[in-house]
Amino acid sequence: MEVVLGFIVIFPVVVCIVYYMVKNMRGAGIADSKAYASAGAIAEETINNIKTIASFANYDYEIDRYTFNTKKSMREGLKLGLFSGLIMGGLYFLRYASYCLAVWYGGQLISGKEYNSNTNNFFAVGDVFKVVFTIIFGSFTIGFAIPNITAIFQAMSEATDHLN
Repeated sequence: MEVVLGFIVIFPVVVCIVYYMVKNMRGAGIADSKAYASAGAIAEETINNIKTIASFANYDYEIDRYTFNTKKSMREGLKLGLFSGLIMGGLYFLRYASYCLAVWYGGQLISGKEYNSNTNNFFAVGDVFKVVFTIIFGSFTIGFAIPNITAIFQAMSEATDHLN
């Protein structure tokens, strides 16, 4: 129990970061797709109207328009990459810092011959690792599940409006 109490501090932080990551990655991916789709629409429009563009010698205008939209898509992709890199770096930092904290605290409990009331024995290495992996996997799982739970509640409210 002592290891859980010392380690549970990290749980809400990891859940919040994972939730924020999943929520914003969806939004950023949609913005990137829209920017890329507008560049694709310009390319398709240009190819379909190539005779008109050639007759007015309007190549430079179309090239500039396409380049502007692809640069917009590239900026969105760079923002998405930077965001996901920072979030994943923060998550890995938290994960390894929490491992460090748990192993240090577990080592203190083991070397101090502290009594584990759950197993009616002294603390062992296995007790510490059970807690570490349970808290880490639980916090990541809950963090990934929260956006889906939100979507389920939104669907339930929409279904209630349509079915009543």
